[in-house]
Amino acid sequence: MPGWSRGAISFQSKPSDISDAATKCGESLPCVPEGMPSSPRAAHRGSRSTYLVACSVGSQSPRWGKKRKKLGTPNRWSMTIIRQPVQPLPRMKQNALKWPSVFDETYPEAGASGATLAGFAESVGEPLRAAEITTINRRQQNPFPASDSLHAAYRPFDPERWILPWGPLPSLYLDFLKWSNGGEFRTGQRWFQFFPALDALRSVRSMLLGYNVPQYMPGALPIAFNGGGTFYLFDMRESAIGDEYPVVCAHSGNLGWRADQSVRVADSFLNACRGTVDIDDLR
Repeated sequence: MPGWSRGAISFQSKPSDISDAATKCGESLPCVPEGMPSSPRAAHRGSRSTYLVACSVGSQSPRWGKKRKKLGTPNRWSMTIIRQPVQPLPRMKQNALKWPSVFDETYPEAGASGATLAGFAESVGEPLRAAEITTINRRQQNPFPASDSLHAAYRPFDPERWILPWGPLPSLYLDFLKWSNGGEFRTGQRWFQFFPALDALRSVRSMLLGYNVPQYMPGALPIAFNGGGTFYLFDMRESAIGDEYPVVCAHSGNLGWRADQSVRVADSFLNACRGTVDIDDLR
């Protein structure tokens, strides 16, 4: 079976289905691989939409390309092969919220620029790069000694099978990062140590991959620690509702979606910030 890559079809009118869209772009689509949607999912960007589709690239490993041709006159179709659908940056109002008033104690960092936030929104959920896969594989070690009966049964996981969380990030979350790109905060007994948008060691994506979150909690995006090793994470398994995702918590040493591993904290980013109960007391 040929390798599969994700592609975005840019167009000015919605196709009847994925197969029709791929056909109009001159691509054969004999089937939709496991994990891909059975109908287009839109991520609006201006007057156009971007739909997630699957397309055969005829090789055993995914290859990623750039735009094949520019979109011409209306109803002219073109194919764009990209790592993920472009994540549009939500429009944020100036001073939409007075963030210092949300918390009882604040230790903010310098705010992220518009360019940083745009890069963050577009890249945080893109598929793993070759260097990232190499790093993840290198740090996997058999935890069982050779004398243990489980040593021979150990199998490292394959990060190339991961599906990273993707979707438009909540506008209030991005507005917060615009005010403080990281930093520590407290509301009541609840502490936050937010991860910066883009940083070589402490960024959201660094934490996502460094703790192998997609392996144990697919669809979760870590955004902060509580100061005690417990993550705050966006639950992005489903599409955002009203520009928001539920916020859950899970300890970094026991990640998972079971009831004894993760707990819902709030229905939105702002409500999670306004909560006063230590999230470790929720688990």
